[in-house]
Amino acid sequence: MPTDKLITLVTGSNQGIGYHAAAQIAASGQHYVLVGARDQIKGQRAVDALVSEGVRREYIEAIQIDVDSDASISTAAKDVEGKFGRLDVLILNAGIFTAPGSVRDQYAGVYNTNVFGAAATTEIFLPLLRKSTLPGGKKILFVSSGLSSLSMASAPDSVVPAHIHSVYRSSKTAENMVMAGFATLLKEEGFLVGAICPGFCATNLNGYEGPKKAEDGARAIVRAVTEEGLREAVHGKLWHQKEEVFGLVWEEGTYDW
Repeated sequence: MPTDKLITLVTGSNQGIGYHAAAQIAASGQHYVLVGARDQIKGQRAVDALVSEGVRREYIEAIQIDVDSDASISTAAKDVEGKFGRLDVLILNAGIFTAPGSVRDQYAGVYNTNVFGAAATTEIFLPLLRKSTLPGGKKILFVSSGLSSLSMASAPDSVVPAHIHSVYRSSKTAENMVMAGFATLLKEEGFLVGAICPGFCATNLNGYEGPKKAEDGARAIVRAVTEEGLREAVHGKLWHQKEEVFGLVWEEGTYDW
């Protein structure tokens, strides 16, 4: 097992943005990437696909983790502890856009994955993250969305007003507060904790409607993981790369959420 590489877990990375983030991080040669998936078979298929696309197999492996289940998260943490003794980088990418049922069911389903799942995963893996000693370690990144910004949602001229996708958006706003809580808690321990907006990407999450490619959105996550110069810009904030969406240019920086 690698001892000189950063052990990096990406949840929900058997497809979409997480898949490409895993690929790009592994390609750096500085990380050993754990491809997290609810289904171990799908996770292994993703690893095999990544290897076929050029990722070196010795830099990557699949791990079963369902963020809706504390038992699954705990089992994954024990697996990581047994194999590596630590975790250096945690990327909380697993998320859903909608859930079936009544309004209460919809909110409960989306929040269970996007908010409760992210919080529980961070808390359960925190003892292993605290054991990280390699440069570039002790990083926790929540994959969020610019749509979580209250300023954007309530602006009179907003291109995406608050009533559009309100269940998903409110879950991401709540997730941002979870991130902020860990950011203030862990700052003095040398952690970098932030939320990343990959932009409006075409993925299974949104029915492939986004104008950006998932691999382009993943670069925002990869930059936050690999570029130490972004620490002040990212820690405790919702950070985004420069991009053009809906005819508007969003400069690199942070959202007022």
